[in-house]
Amino acid sequence: MDFELSTLQWSLGILGVLAVGISKAGFGGIGLIAVSIMVDLFGKPSVGILLPMLILADLTVYPLYRRCSRVWFDRVAHSREASRAGGLSAPL
Repeated sequence: MDFELSTLQWSLGILGVLAVGISKAGFGGIGLIAVSIMVDLFGKPSVGILLPMLILADLTVYPLYRRCSRVWFDRVAHSREASRAGGLSAPL
């Protein structure tokens, strides 16, 4: 299947990719914009285009998530130990 895109279609495609990134960052409603743009540009093959983009977004953010979640977990664990040492019980 050959895709020849105009400048407007390229700019819409880039907007769709940015919308995918923003939706992966936590703004879920923006994902609807990404899907509607991709369906408008590519039709049914948009599923085959969006799925690798979503997988690649997950794979690139995973190392950052592991690093930052470890820092957060250490802070929470230390605060719970401190509260228990003071006679307070923190829920798990």
